Amino acid sequence: MLFAYLAVFCGVILLLIWSSQSLLLNRIYSRIMLSRMDAAAGDLATICDSEGAQRGAEVIAVNYQVGIAVFDLTDTGLGSRLLWAGGEGGSVLSRLTNAEYAELYAAASVSGSVTRTYSDRFDFAPSEVGGTLRPPLSITADAHRIVRVRLMETPSGNQIVVFLDAAMMPVGSAAGALQVEILLLSIVLVVGALCLAYVMSRRIVAPITRLTEKAGRLAGGHYDVSFAEESSYREIGELSATLDYAAGELSKVDGLQKELIANISHDLRTPLTMIIGYGEIMRDIEGENKPENVQVIIDEAKRLSGLVNDILQLSRYQAGCETLDISSFNLAEELQHTAASYGQMLEGRGFHFFVQVPGALPVTADRLRVQQVINNLVSNAVNYAGDSREIMLIGKQLADGYLRVEVVDHGEGIPPDKLADIWQRYYKVDAQHKRSVIGSGLGLSIVRGILELHHARYGVESRLGEGSRFWFELPPKQ
Repeated sequence: MLFAYLAVFCGVILLLIWSSQSLLLNRIYSRIMLSRMDAAAGDLATICDSEGAQRGAEVIAVNYQVGIAVFDLTDTGLGSRLLWAGGEGGSVLSRLTNAEYAELYAAASVSGSVTRTYSDRFDFAPSEVGGTLRPPLSITADAHRIVRVRLMETPSGNQIVVFLDAAMMPVGSAAGALQVEILLLSIVLVVGALCLAYVMSRRIVAPITRLTEKAGRLAGGHYDVSFAEESSYREIGELSATLDYAAGELSKVDGLQKELIANISHDLRTPLTMIIGYGEIMRDIEGENKPENVQVIIDEAKRLSGLVNDILQLSRYQAGCETLDISSFNLAEELQHTAASYGQMLEGRGFHFFVQVPGALPVTADRLRVQQVINNLVSNAVNYAGDSREIMLIGKQLADGYLRVEVVDHGEGIPPDKLADIWQRYYKVDAQHKRSVIGSGLGLSIVRGILELHHARYGVESRLGEGSRFWFELPPKQ
């Protein structure tokens, strides 16, 4: 296919060259000749009044390779001949009769100029000019001449008529030589196109073909395929790197999907097992229908309901189906309320919550969802707070108008290579999934969905053994 494209391109170029030399060569050559003769006529008109006019005419005849005859004009027609040059040998001007000069002048007087070509076996009989006998002249199609007649005006205002005569080169034979040259060029171009197509197929097409085959394997689920290609073309290298990155991301997503299914199955099975177990105990053992057993069933059912709701909510965020209920509220009050609620709930476990805000922090956003973001970040901090059990909530306004919220713990921290992945659903830093102390395990994924819906900035800073700082920044207005 590549060779076919190159062959068509070469064919178009050759067709243009062939057409131009067949259709335009004669026309272009004629225009060049006429332009040269008109330039000679202009030079003659300039020097005609000077003392060295005859010598100047001879120089012009040599420079422009033309024959020259200049006459002045009278009221009755052609007057005396003023200049003569280059009229020897095969010049037509030396063989024209007075009647023929008069005829050419009469034709030129209508439009200011006239051109006549003498060819196709045009014969001139022997003639005598200035007492000199001119030999006969036979002009064939292979060697013809052109006469150009121009009515001009000298710098002094005298009216003159200029007759110019030049030999026309045999364009037909030159065209034949060009055709042979084009034929040879065609052969060279076709062979060159074949060689170039072979080289290009080896350097470009072959790597792309291999990449296509590997992409097919990737589509079949073989995420370990490598797209590395050695190529001197930057685009192929970039394509290989992009496909390698895509393979890595697909492999990661596939792993997360399998992990998600396993973890959801674990978190669903645990409360269901407890509900079934306590229900069977209450049914089969007399006296076990106690309020504490019923409470266990209720707690596990709530946990199961919360997990299902979180999964549905995360799916809606990822599908783009959620909308915001925008209102104005004080973000500082939300931070203080969250800290008080969690402090009261976890007071028996030794947790301490601190709030640091400069005062009121008015913001325009979806209040319930911002509350959910803060709750999820605090729940995550509680789960990984470690032995310090101190959590700080910080709120402040930035110079660009954004409101920044930080949730800081002093727990185990997150490895640097895991920071970019913790926002994935059910992603776990440690190797073993643990049932969350608080929450469903989807909290950070829901946080990301809510913040992206608000067009907010978010991130995490963490060091192993020192704790983590989760933050988000809400824009001034939604």
